[in-house]
Amino acid sequence: HDDPAHAVRYTLGEQSIPTRGYQSSIPMLGVSMVRNFSLQPYQVTRPISRFEFFLERPSSVEVFINNRSTKTLSLPAGTQDIRDLPLNAGVNDVELVITDDLGRVQRLNFPAAVAADQLAPGIQQFAYGLGVPTSAENGSHSYDWSHPTLSLAHRWGVNENLTLGGYLQANADRQLLGVEGIWSTGLGNFGWNASGSH
Repeated sequence: HDDPAHAVRYTLGEQSIPTRGYQSSIPMLGVSMVRNFSLQPYQVTRPISRFEFFLERPSSVEVFINNRSTKTLSLPAGTQDIRDLPLNAGVNDVELVITDDLGRVQRLNFPAAVAADQLAPGIQQFAYGLGVPTSAENGSHSYDWSHPTLSLAHRWGVNENLTLGGYLQANADRQLLGVEGIWSTGLGNFGWNASGSH
């Protein structure tokens, strides 16, 4: 069952629950609740590049990303906010070439780091599931009722530069607990993934 208003998909039956980090992909018979961004294709889930600056006079602003011209804007005097630029993963060099109505030219430079797996501030992504492992042999399915398995993963966009997450996968015999994160800076993107298991 899909809930497009909340971008959540509920599934009951045989399935493979999405995993994070060191979780194993285990075919299961069970129930799951997964945030599926494809149910809201127009929602912005990644951080939006945003650059604020002040214009003393009406000006033409040409935007360069990594030394390539991407757009030219005619803007009035006052505080301006350029956002949603087509940035590449990694560190981008953004340069604004500002030519005012008197012909004076000013250049502004911004480093902008982007990580492909980052979430916008306040956006949460999760996959929760509970079930029993399944296996297929000779066209028939069998279920391991003695090992009910819990699989949880949750990620949260803390701010435009930091995304944190955690995950758990456990049954009566084995347990795995992990944390992960992505931090984008002007020096580059830093990611970590650590877990412990029993």
